[in-house]
Amino acid sequence: MANVDDDVRNLMDAEMEEEEEEEVEQPKIGWIKGTGNAVKKVGGWGFKALSKGYNAVWGGKGASVDPELLAKVMATRHTAATKSGGIGCPDQTIVSDQRSLVGEVLKQMGKNILNGRDLMYVTFPVRCSMPLTVLQLVARQSSFGPKFLAAAAATSDPVERLKLVSTYYVAGLHCTTGFRKPMNPILGETYQAQMSDGTQIFLEQTSHHPPISSWYVTGPSNSYEFFGWVAYSAKFGYNKFKVDHRGPRVLKFADGGEITFNNPRDQYVNLFWGEIRHETLGTMRFEDKANKLECVVQFQPMKGLPSDVCNGYVLREGEEEPICSMVGSWLGFVDWDDKRYWDIKKDKPETPIDAPNPLPSDSRFRRDAILLAQSKNSEAQTAKTELEEAQRRDRRLRKQYAEEQ
Repeated sequence: MANVDDDVRNLMDAEMEEEEEEEVEQPKIGWIKGTGNAVKKVGGWGFKALSKGYNAVWGGKGASVDPELLAKVMATRHTAATKSGGIGCPDQTIVSDQRSLVGEVLKQMGKNILNGRDLMYVTFPVRCSMPLTVLQLVARQSSFGPKFLAAAAATSDPVERLKLVSTYYVAGLHCTTGFRKPMNPILGETYQAQMSDGTQIFLEQTSHHPPISSWYVTGPSNSYEFFGWVAYSAKFGYNKFKVDHRGPRVLKFADGGEITFNNPRDQYVNLFWGEIRHETLGTMRFEDKANKLECVVQFQPMKGLPSDVCNGYVLREGEEEPICSMVGSWLGFVDWDDKRYWDIKKDKPETPIDAPNPLPSDSRFRRDAILLAQSKNSEAQTAKTELEEAQRRDRRLRKQYAEEQ
C-alpha cells in the first residue's frame, strides 16, 4: 500500500470485510456462474437455455480455458489493455494525480464515502477532470454507428440485426473510457454533434438531482433513431470505484423494428495500489420483442482469461438452444459463430464532430472547460465554482416558485 496515508488506509481496511460479504450475498439474477451452472433468470427465456448458451462458448462445468481462445484474445487487443483485463492508464502523472485526489476526498468525507454515499453529489476540484463534459463523452457511444447501425438498419434479418447492434455497443465501449473525470453538465446544458455519414446527435442534461443525461440520435436518411437517458451512481469500494448506469436505450428502425437494451457497469480497480485499470462488468440484454428474440452479452471475469473477455448468444423465446453464439472482448474483437464482426486492429472508431450553429447552451462554450484545456487550472476552478453557484441559485428559485403556487 505504498504512498497511502495511514488514516486513509485505516478507513479502507475497516470496510474491506463488510464489502466482501455484501458482494457475496448480492443476487446475480440473469448471470451465469463461472462454473457453468445456470442462475435462474426472471423472464420467459428458460432455465436450461441459459446454461446451454454459456456452455456453447465456454464448455461445461469444470472445463479448462481453451488455449486457442486465450491466444486469440491476447493477439487482438487495445494497446492499453492489461494482462489481467480491462484498460490501464499509461500516463503515470494521471495515476499520481488521481490517487492524491481520492486520498483528499476520503480524508475530508471519511467513512460516509465508504459507507455508500453517491459520489455524483460530491463536488470535485477541476484538476481531476478532463476538459470534456459527460454529454460530450456520451456522444462517443455513436463512434461505431456509421459501421454497425447503418448495417443493422439495412438488413431485414432480425437475428443479424441483433448481432450488429450488440457488436456496435461492445466495440464502442473503449471509446468512452478515461482516467480523468468528465465535467458534470449544468441543468439544461446541451451538446450537438454529427458523424461522417450524416448521423445527427443531440444531448441535454435533463436533471440535476439525480444527474440524468438524455440523447436523441438520427441515422442518415432517418434510417434509425436511437434515444434514451442515463442516470449515474458512483461509489467507492475497497481500493476501487464503481459506476452504475440506469436508464433505457431504444433503437427504432425505419422498417418498424425496435431493439431495447440496458447497460453494464464500470469499475476502476487499484485506486491506491496496484495497476489501476478500468473494467466493464455485468450482463447486457438486447431485446427484440416483436420477433421474440433476445441477445445476452455477459461481461464476467473467467479464471485464466482477461476480465474484458465477453460471451453471448441469441435466443428465441420458448426455445432452449441458442440460435448463435458470440465470443470476444470489448478491448479487441467480436466473433459470432467464428465470423469476425469487429476487430480493433482493422476497424477504427470515428470521433463525433461538433455540429455547426449550436445552441448557446452547448458544452463547447463552457468557460471552465475552455480554461482547463488551456491548462489554466486556477482560472478553470473559479469558472467552475461560478457555474455551480449559479445552478444552486436557480434551483432555489425554482423551489421557491413551486412552493408559492
